[in-house]
Amino acid sequence: MTPRRSSVTRSGDSNKLDIQPAQFFNYTSFGGKNHFPLIRDETSIGRNTNNHIVLADPKISKYHAIVKRVMVDGEKTAYYIKDKNSSNGVRVNSINIIPDTLHRLHDGDKVSIGVILLTFVDEHPTGVPTPAMSSWNDSISNSLNRASRHQSMYLTKEDEEKVKLVTILPSESKYEETVTISAEIEDEDIDFRPLGEVKDSSTLKEDYEKLRLAYELSKISLTNDITPLLAKSLDLMFEILPVDRGVVLLVDETTGNLVTHYVKLREGSASEGKEILLSSTILRRVFDTRISVISRDATEDPQLGMAASVKHGQIRSVICVPLIAHAQVHGILHLDSRDRLNSSFSKKDLSLVKAISNQTAMAIENMILMREVETKARITEQLSRFLPPHVVDKMAERGNIIQRSGREMVGTVMFVDIRGFTNLSESIGPAEVVNILNDYFERLVRVVFKYEGVVDKYIGDALMAVFGTLDEEVDSEYRSVATAMEWLETIRDMNEIRERQGKKPIRIGVGVNTGNLLAGFIGSAQRLEYTCIGDTVNTSSRISDMATNDQVLISESTYERVKQWVRVEPFGPRMFKGKKKEVMIYQVLSIDKK
Repeated sequence: MTPRRSSVTRSGDSNKLDIQPAQFFNYTSFGGKNHFPLIRDETSIGRNTNNHIVLADPKISKYHAIVKRVMVDGEKTAYYIKDKNSSNGVRVNSINIIPDTLHRLHDGDKVSIGVILLTFVDEHPTGVPTPAMSSWNDSISNSLNRASRHQSMYLTKEDEEKVKLVTILPSESKYEETVTISAEIEDEDIDFRPLGEVKDSSTLKEDYEKLRLAYELSKISLTNDITPLLAKSLDLMFEILPVDRGVVLLVDETTGNLVTHYVKLREGSASEGKEILLSSTILRRVFDTRISVISRDATEDPQLGMAASVKHGQIRSVICVPLIAHAQVHGILHLDSRDRLNSSFSKKDLSLVKAISNQTAMAIENMILMREVETKARITEQLSRFLPPHVVDKMAERGNIIQRSGREMVGTVMFVDIRGFTNLSESIGPAEVVNILNDYFERLVRVVFKYEGVVDKYIGDALMAVFGTLDEEVDSEYRSVATAMEWLETIRDMNEIRERQGKKPIRIGVGVNTGNLLAGFIGSAQRLEYTCIGDTVNTSSRISDMATNDQVLISESTYERVKQWVRVEPFGPRMFKGKKKEVMIYQVLSIDKK
């Protein structure tokens, strides 16, 4: 993403009103906030780097949309967004807008482009927040909680204001954006030499300093909160180098874009509180090549100065280092000394910065791995109650987070319950009822998972299972009927044990139906359950009610899909409530193995 900052001053007859431009903003998965001022009559949005707002999401088209600024009645400004016939469209407040048609934006509108959600803030006088701005504080708290419930990642208000100072200047293709590297250093260059190869005390001092810095960082490296880690890293760099400003940009996990996460300013420097303009030329060079860069004086460098972004930034001395751990670039560290023309960074400075940045990158990677483990454990805990183990493992591996949603599909629903359970439970004690149900459900669920079905819910002594609602399922109807027939076998095994113990056997009835349904996670934010709803579910339940002892009944829609493998006996047509015509029912006598 390439956020920018600007303000507009408008003059009246006697007063000047400082107007903040309209803008988009969004929150990153690291808890930062991006601002995209709309300071042009036409602002382009897309994946290509030539756009004014670059959003690097594969679901976003190269030239996805534009925002037009239009004067209304010669005084008021209105903003319109247009979908440029993109592949995945533009949604405003969860509604797809018509392609190639201008859509008026209003303060607080939520604009979805790919996986990125942007909030529109209308232009307003400085110091007079719009309703959308007033909700920022609440929104960022919610955003951070969504990012990870195990990470605080909260920036103080002061830290947040510093982050807002940063702007990544856009590239301008008419300039040749090449970087002249004053010095560079590879990872192997900072390895410690064997003692026998150390020829002078300065090398020993340098190695000692690297060890000291690594030790200081190690004190807080095992943390789930990245902000204190970054703060400590910059503190160490400010301690050993003549740095005025330090910026840490991290790769946003959702979009893959570099976004500002933490900023440190040297107190009392002339740069304190001023806007921080970062060169996209340098950032892109460092990120793409993974080479650490020193530019001794960017404004006077004959080649680097060709780039408009560097010229505009007026950077005096810059050191820019990728945060790399195990070949993965997690972000970029940018340091500059804006006011000290005679204190350019040296290769020795770069070596020390690399020592800190390598340790920082490893800590970031460890934090990400810790979060992945926690996410996997949480997903496994949530899903293992009703999904087969192989599906749980796959979803946990992908990091799929449970969300309230549903989708229409064709699936097979089956119900099973104990015949005469009410009379049985009245004749035995509560403890025995619990023992029966636990043994009974344990056996049933084991079979459902064997055939890769989903346990939808328990209803007293009844169990509802579903097949065909997961991705990449095949033969779901066959597997559902095979499950039902194996249920009969496992209950026979259970009854043999009960009879040897002098206890009454239990009998079950099963109903199976195939048809359209809505499947997904439904419920409140505090408690979500995977379930299926629709007429197919109701019909399956009613078929189950008709089954007698140890009987498996299936609807005609299920039978048509499995008839080559099953031997059945017609049970007869039945009229169910809400149906316009009778449903033919069959009793399954046996099923062939595939």
